[in-house]
Amino acid sequence: MIQFILGSAVALPLYHIFNRYIARQTNKRHINEDLNYVRSGDNNVNFLSDIISRLWSNLRVAVSARIRKTIEPILEEMGLPLKLVKVDLGVTPLRFENIVVRELQKSSDEAGYFKMNMDMVWNSTCDIQLKGDHLIPKFGIANITFSGRMQFVFNPLSDVMPCIGGIQIAFVDPPDIHLDFTGIAAFANSHLITDIIDEALNSTLEKMMVLPNRMLYKMDPTCDYLKMHLPPLGIARITARNGWGFKVQKGTFKDDVVDVYLKISLGNRTCQTKTIKNNLSPTWDESMDFLLSSHDQKVTIEAWDEDDHVLDVDDFLGSTVLTAGNFLLSSGSGYAKIPLQIENKDCGNHVALNCQLCPLSSKLKSYQMPPSDHDKNHLGGLVTIIVVRAINLPVPKEEAASCVKITYGRTKLATGVVAYVPEYDGLAGYDPLNPDYDATFQIPLNYEHMQLDRTSRIKLELVNGKKVIGTLELSHADLMAAPNTTISETRAIGEGALLQFDAAITGFESNAPQNGPNFDPEKETQIELNTKNETAQPSSTDVKKGKESSQEQQVLVTILSGNGFKAHKKFLKADIPDIYTKVKVGSNPKIWQTSTMKNSLTPVWNESREFQYFNHNQVLNVGVYDANSKGKDDLVGSFRVTVGQVLLDGGVKEMELTLNGKMVNKFIKIQCEQVLKKTN
Repeated sequence: MIQFILGSAVALPLYHIFNRYIARQTNKRHINEDLNYVRSGDNNVNFLSDIISRLWSNLRVAVSARIRKTIEPILEEMGLPLKLVKVDLGVTPLRFENIVVRELQKSSDEAGYFKMNMDMVWNSTCDIQLKGDHLIPKFGIANITFSGRMQFVFNPLSDVMPCIGGIQIAFVDPPDIHLDFTGIAAFANSHLITDIIDEALNSTLEKMMVLPNRMLYKMDPTCDYLKMHLPPLGIARITARNGWGFKVQKGTFKDDVVDVYLKISLGNRTCQTKTIKNNLSPTWDESMDFLLSSHDQKVTIEAWDEDDHVLDVDDFLGSTVLTAGNFLLSSGSGYAKIPLQIENKDCGNHVALNCQLCPLSSKLKSYQMPPSDHDKNHLGGLVTIIVVRAINLPVPKEEAASCVKITYGRTKLATGVVAYVPEYDGLAGYDPLNPDYDATFQIPLNYEHMQLDRTSRIKLELVNGKKVIGTLELSHADLMAAPNTTISETRAIGEGALLQFDAAITGFESNAPQNGPNFDPEKETQIELNTKNETAQPSSTDVKKGKESSQEQQVLVTILSGNGFKAHKKFLKADIPDIYTKVKVGSNPKIWQTSTMKNSLTPVWNESREFQYFNHNQVLNVGVYDANSKGKDDLVGSFRVTVGQVLLDGGVKEMELTLNGKMVNKFIKIQCEQVLKKTN
């Protein structure tokens, strides 16, 4: 099933490009020329869903067989005496919606990659039956409801067929899964069984293919997995400043002034602020850290009223869900005003939060700072372990079923099992005695990890079946002393076997805002998030002013430098270009022209200009020219990019120029920064 989806995922961008070409030729529909992303229309979505619909009668059989082979070993490992008696996924096929193809990105080795996101939706009447021992009667699953946003990473790209080294697939956030049980499991007293199954399913998916974890499918069996690895974007540091609008709760005997705390979730991590007692305008001044792998990951913010009585549950005061990208853009260098909702309606409660992206760094300052009890929501850095392959397993080929298990403190992880399968014997890229694991594990260093002694070790075990072939250990001292705090080796493990792996420890650079006066919704410039109907695109939220504001939101645009320019012959001699740029921002009719860098193939400007900032979708139109002393200046190329896309890339972005619809291998580096300007 995964192979089919991946194959369709390759075809979809090509199909979209074909659609764009036809549309340009016939001029029958509008083409979105925004260079930052391409959002497919209904035809493209139906294209993929229709193919799956036609093939579903075959796919349901193949996928059912794969589920049995995958789930039964997991149940056995968990110690559950359950067997799958029947797996029939029903007649309703999977559906795909809301497809977005992202712009081409350059990787560290300049190979290039791109991403594609889509929603997967499935609601099917099925017939899945499980049988236990004499203590667990037969039961089944009658309906599956499943929805989640998937991300495909096509990396690395090359000029040799199949042009894509591999495809990595993951859910951006944990998908929503609901199972309707039948038989004994449908009764109220059997929640223990259903909870275990739900937990096993969610835990397995999370470990395999929920960001930052990705499943890999190699298009080119010879592709080096280390070149396919994409590091996370960094650490998202969310700071909860203050709240307002909370109301006294009416009680039976007396009214209650709320005791407010916040729960904030991103990925598989949830952090909680302290509780501010008896306060309708609480101030927290607390920050918390999350590993961020995609700007499309959701941030969930909930406010609760803490109840002291043992038998009472905390009261829900509202929540909101927004993408990390929208949050980062809307925070800027200050705080974003976030309205809370109850049952999709604004409830009048608000919080002021900031989200800053802290880049990962081989400088380990964040790791070396000892945590205190009030820092339990902070991270110290990240340990990344990439297990590539084992070599020369000392077992008979027919008995090969190996994996690598990783232990760090109480964190336990494992690669997938590579086993001998007779029908795969002899296929290119398949060798169970020299198995490719191609697995990446990213371990955020939380409070518990930071409490470990610096001599604590990371243990890697090579296991075949239930037998440990060998073990190797890495200490923090080893990693910290290695070049770029990274060890990339092939080491002996056990009798005659080798293990190829890559291990690194990184810190991060914190740039969260300093504590100051509380956010005042009446006096300060505020960015109010529109959390309704949010898409994967940057938000088009407008900047608003408070009633007594004396500040105006601006964007500082800087043209930094250029490269890739070449001299050309002119009247039998080499003419080195004299480069300048023209910049137009949004609907502002004024055009800003930089100075001319004479006789330069690598011009450097570092020139800036401020423009009024309305929203993150303001487009920067940049034209690049070669000045001529006589006659008209030559257009070298141009590009378009939104302010939001530059900000999401850390504020600096290198853009390739196009001329007559073609890339010309010439680049301009541009910078954007949000600033506040006094208006009186």
